[in-house]
Amino acid sequence: MNSSKRFTLELALVICVAFALSASLSMLNDRRYKRNMLKSRLEVYCDLLAKGGGAAADSLPTGFLPKGVRVTLMSLDGKVLWDSALSSDSLGNHSSRPEIRDCIKRGEGISIRHSDSSPVTYFYYAKRYPDLIVRSAQLFELEERRYMRTDSLLIVSILLIFLLSLIAVMYLYRRYRQREKALQEQMTRRLKHEMTGNIAHELRTPVSSIRLYLETILGNPSLENEKKELFLQRSYQQTLRLTEMISDISMITKLEEVTEQFELEP
Repeated sequence: MNSSKRFTLELALVICVAFALSASLSMLNDRRYKRNMLKSRLEVYCDLLAKGGGAAADSLPTGFLPKGVRVTLMSLDGKVLWDSALSSDSLGNHSSRPEIRDCIKRGEGISIRHSDSSPVTYFYYAKRYPDLIVRSAQLFELEERRYMRTDSLLIVSILLIFLLSLIAVMYLYRRYRQREKALQEQMTRRLKHEMTGNIAHELRTPVSSIRLYLETILGNPSLENEKKELFLQRSYQQTLRLTEMISDISMITKLEEVTEQFELEP
């Protein structure tokens, strides 16, 4: 695998990892945002009850709480003082509940769980005040579950951006390969031009020598036989040199034709 392909694969891998992390963070932030929206809605009921110190809880007007919302007043140690759905005597102490445990430690707590006192699932939010703890709960039914799910449009958008990024990488890689190929062809043409010039120069010397020797022999019929033989031997040597050069040129041509069959290494 050449360096350009390796670079492209590494870049694609980095993009995949980056988008996987981005998608995870986006979905996590989306879920956190929706959870905070539910928490803010329930916190309003907690603040209204805490403002009266819980003393007026039994006299709350009908319809104060929307359908599916339940409110519980507790002492700072988790003992139930009043509940909008059940009698406080049957509820006991709630300090072991996860949202109450977090509330006692950090001032507020959130949990989504099955109720211990009724066969339903609630989204619980508890908040600690100077003299009591107020917990409000929203029925966590199909509508709330759908609300808490990650928006399908967000997932589709992330996948679309991911695909577009991969297409962009492939497009840039193809452009890079075309540019690299064009530069390679340009270099090859330049080298061939230089090689052609060098070959012409190298061929000119033996051809000129052979021509000079033959012209000397043909132009001087009275030339001594020893010199004729000497010139013929030198002409023959130049033809051998030409043969070797032609063989080298033939080998270079064959190498250019079968370049793809060679495995290139650094």
